[in-house]
Amino acid sequence: MKRKVIFKSTVKGDIIDVEAFANNHTVNVNLNKGEYSSEFLGKISEGRTFNVQFRIHGLNGTSYSIAYFCAADNEKKSDPDKPSPIEGTIASGNYQSEELNIKI
Repeated sequence: MKRKVIFKSTVKGDIIDVEAFANNHTVNVNLNKGEYSSEFLGKISEGRTFNVQFRIHGLNGTSYSIAYFCAADNEKKSDPDKPSPIEGTIASGNYQSEELNIKI
């Protein structure tokens, strides 16, 4: 059975750019007042893992925060290893990757 999934996120920090991917598909990211936001709406089979990846670009040492919300058929979901909000720092290479695995 497929479940209706909604995923919304906001990335904050003194960062240059954010790329987002949902199950290996590019997700549009909008910049508004210094915050990068993205939204995914779709259907995913029950029991499957919904994978979300962020690539956060900025100077090494830059801190960032990712707040997210996910629901499948109005049931709140999250990655048990990375609950919202995720706090991080760009360590090297002027970008940092964050990955979420959310069981639907």
